[in-house]
Amino acid sequence: MNTEADINKPITDFASEIQFTDIFNLEEIQYLQDLFSDANGVASLISDLDGTPITKPSNFCRLCKDIIRKTEIGAARCCKSDSELCTNNIVGRIVKPCTSVGLLDARAKIVVSGKHIANWLIGQVRTDEIDSEQLMQFADEIGTNREDFIAAFNEVPIMSLTRFNKLSEMLFVFATELSKKAYTNLQLKIQIAEREEANKLLRESEEQFHRLYINMVEGAVLHELTYNEKGEPDDYLIIETNPAFELQLGITRDTVIGKTGREAYGVSEPPYFDIYSRVALTGEPIVFETYFPPLEKHFSISVYCPRKGSFATIFEDITKRKIAEIELRESEEQYHNLADSGLALIWTAGTDKLCNYFNEPWFKFTGRTLEQEIGNGWAEGVHPMDLDQCIETYVNAFDKRETFAMEYRLRHVSGEYRWLLDKGTPNYNINGEFIGYIGHCFDINDLKQAAAEIKIKNEELHQLVAEKDKFFSIIAHDLRSPFNSFLGLTQIMAEELPRLTMEEIQKIAVNMRSSATNLFRLLENLLQWSRIKQGSIAYTPEVVQLLPIVDESIEMVLESARNKGIEITYDIPIGLTVFADGNMLQTVIRNLVSNAVKFTPKEGKIIFSAKVTNESSILISIKDTGIGMSKAMIDNLFNIKEQTNRKGTEGEPSTGLGLLLCKEFIGKHGGTIWVDSEEEKGSTFYFVIPNDCNSI
Repeated sequence: MNTEADINKPITDFASEIQFTDIFNLEEIQYLQDLFSDANGVASLISDLDGTPITKPSNFCRLCKDIIRKTEIGAARCCKSDSELCTNNIVGRIVKPCTSVGLLDARAKIVVSGKHIANWLIGQVRTDEIDSEQLMQFADEIGTNREDFIAAFNEVPIMSLTRFNKLSEMLFVFATELSKKAYTNLQLKIQIAEREEANKLLRESEEQFHRLYINMVEGAVLHELTYNEKGEPDDYLIIETNPAFELQLGITRDTVIGKTGREAYGVSEPPYFDIYSRVALTGEPIVFETYFPPLEKHFSISVYCPRKGSFATIFEDITKRKIAEIELRESEEQYHNLADSGLALIWTAGTDKLCNYFNEPWFKFTGRTLEQEIGNGWAEGVHPMDLDQCIETYVNAFDKRETFAMEYRLRHVSGEYRWLLDKGTPNYNINGEFIGYIGHCFDINDLKQAAAEIKIKNEELHQLVAEKDKFFSIIAHDLRSPFNSFLGLTQIMAEELPRLTMEEIQKIAVNMRSSATNLFRLLENLLQWSRIKQGSIAYTPEVVQLLPIVDESIEMVLESARNKGIEITYDIPIGLTVFADGNMLQTVIRNLVSNAVKFTPKEGKIIFSAKVTNESSILISIKDTGIGMSKAMIDNLFNIKEQTNRKGTEGEPSTGLGLLLCKEFIGKHGGTIWVDSEEEKGSTFYFVIPNDCNSI
């Protein structure tokens, strides 16, 4: 049975989705089916396309209903027979014996608007021809009593094939005509329902429009043109107004209804007649804003044509908005004048993140024009190294509506990049609506330079403090030790000399000489360090032979090496020259070889090597088989703030000052010094110095 929702479907959609129950009342069709079966002595049933019953069976014989279909095999055979009958694609009707006992069955297709929607089945009649043997076999096959089966079979109505064919033909015509009329009635119902629905929607629309018309805050007026003797428009009549008309204009409705424009507003010419008449005659709507002197008000007016010769206006008093806009423009002008007279570089951006304003100081700073800076053009002046961070900070803050402050370099009109501090703030209008960002930039280049200079001075101060601490530490501790040793030996000689043997006296003299040598080297390093810091050591490089300088430098440590049985070998090409200050180079070599001897156990080896690395540099290395160093010690070896001094393998004193001198002197030559070392596997110190005057 079709529902109200089905009827309300558009007809074109409904035809493609039509079902049997959409156009037939099942109770009524069941009644017609029962009458047809009783009148013609046949069984009848209406099924879906796959054989599923739609109606109840009519006039089914006892053989089919109570015997065959009650057995599992028989029921399966009947269902298969019905399915083959229903799914056959032959157009119109089809007559064929059932696959159970050969009773005649027929099917008439029920087709609506070209769509096959159901099958009307009739049958369960037999002809005079009987094959008793076949009946007995089928009764045995389905497992039923032969006598009951034959008795029920004899009850089946007899009908000739010719009559059954005519009956099936009549059924097909009857079903087709019945379906057409039912479908036509349904279409009519749908059309009526659609028309009623359209009328309902129209009424609702009119009611909604009327409510809108009555309750809208804008004034609304319906007019009709008036014409002169020549048939030309010369004025307009006011036909109707809404309540907002009085609120917007301060004019009562009764004083204007039926009046012309001239009469209603007390003017010599009807207001905006050219615009209104053009809309009324052409049908083209228009929207405009205007100032109306008789009322001293600003209005926004929308005009459209409901039918030719008439027009409707919807208007709104925008006087307050216009005054606010004027005040805003004046305020913006004042702000721009103030911004142009200040020192800050000011910019604004819209909701699209694109800049739309820059003040005069910005243009003076960059030397560019508004056309060049507008949008993202300003980014062309940002230093390439700052651009990505600058854009990222701006976009992230913009998306979150957060204030931001960032520093970046912007190209000055002079061509140099200067540091700016840019502070951006979300910008809102008088209604609290977000309209973009406003930013103020300040030139902090001088401050940045001053801060950098202060940082350098602080670092220098910290270095001086560390050097002072190191200097006094050496004086307080390292300088005292050799003096104490020297004084102890002199005391022994003063008190015990008469009783000492020559061997003991010689041993004391050797120790005194060693202490004096260590003291001399320490004092020499201290003096040189002090002179470096005072800037009083002259740097006078010249081209010199390397080997003689190495010989002279190592001469002073040979005795210490011999005492420990340490072998010192050279690997220096004959005639190799360097461009260096001879005194400084000797100090470097002496300190590095002295350290190698100090931290190498007895019977160890030291190899002094030099080679040309390129056309302008010499690589010198001092390799030992000593005790080596940890990574932590290597990392802090040339840092004056860290304590890296330790005693040698025979208790020799060490201050670490010699390595600092080496670094300073090599740096004077434009070279570098570094070390490779591993604990218990020795150390190799490397340094590079130039071999010609053009490489510094």
